[in-house]
Amino acid sequence: MDSLQKADILGSAERNELRAMNERPSAMSNRKNINKTLPNHMTRSQVVDDIPSDISMDEWGEIQKFGQKLHEEQIKKQKNDHNNRIKQVREVLDQQVKVRNELREKQLREKKEFEERLVKAAKDELAAEERKKEEKLQKTLKAKAMRDVMMKEVKDKQVRDQLRR
Repeated sequence: MDSLQKADILGSAERNELRAMNERPSAMSNRKNINKTLPNHMTRSQVVDDIPSDISMDEWGEIQKFGQKLHEEQIKKQKNDHNNRIKQVREVLDQQVKVRNELREKQLREKKEFEERLVKAAKDELAAEERKKEEKLQKTLKAKAMRDVMMKEVKDKQVRDQLRR
């Protein structure tokens, strides 16, 4: 069955399309003719783009829709990747801030504890000095009292000796 016999079976629009296909030269012969007449600066991709397509307008529409869908998916993926990257960076920065705050709090706590120990040590030292002063004062007072008692005894003895004489 050749293409015209098929056209009889098909509708008139399809028959016209088949006739047009039979009348136009094949893609390979077009390429050969084009390649012969191509200027040196044109590339093969430019040649291929100029070749008429066997794809119907409905199929081109589907191709365009598919291309648009792929493009939208690519943009969506890029946005998701970008958002994920932003989220990761934010998490890392939040973690760094948290670690820095914890370190700062630890340093402040250690500084406060050190100052408290210093104050306690200073208070203990002052208290020890006060005890030593108090003990020294008590010792001095005791020694004075003993001297006074001894002086009194010596005076009493002198008075008795003078009276006896």
